[in-house]
Amino acid sequence: CTHAGWRIHCGGPDQSQPGAGSFVHYELGQEYYYTISTQQGALLQSGMLSLATTEIAVQDLPAGVYLISLQNGENQLTQRFVKL
Repeated sequence: CTHAGWRIHCGGPDQSQPGAGSFVHYELGQEYYYTISTQQGALLQSGMLSLATTEIAVQDLPAGVYLISLQNGENQLTQRFVKL
């Protein structure tokens, strides 16, 4: 996903590597609050993303489809991702 300078992808660069699909990687350029929820709206995970952090661990989530939302004072993005 690319939107307003954001790039988000789920999994590692090489999906055959151990741990692939265990992280949501992002490049944001500033701090954001994030939430990960089910498609039905149940909140599973949340926190602040800093410039020093480049990934969110999702290895504890079962395989499925999730929504990640990113917010700061001016911008909001919600993107669906699939964890295999």
